[in-house]
Amino acid sequence: MIIYSYHLVTSPERQADLQAALAALAADLASRPGVTSTTVLHRVDDPLTYRFEECWDSAEAHDASMDAALKALLKQVMAGVVEPVTTTRFQSAAQVG
Repeated sequence: MIIYSYHLVTSPERQADLQAALAALAADLASRPGVTSTTVLHRVDDPLTYRFEECWDSAEAHDASMDAALKALLKQVMAGVVEPVTTTRFQSAAQVG
């Protein structure tokens, strides 16, 4: 299992757009082969800071999912952020070693 975690920061003017884009992205990913879950979170002490997580069966499934529709959704997400997005990739501890 591979989890991709994205840290996103928006502005008050773009917050509604980012929330809508993240919801659309989560819905799209839920129908893709290899996706086991998605989660959208925002910081309790800073509601303009979000974390989006995607859990995949494998990195290969993630890489194979990139198509024009997904790229369009990612473009919408990026339009809602005001700082560079940071990405962290996690692996199931059972697979480490």
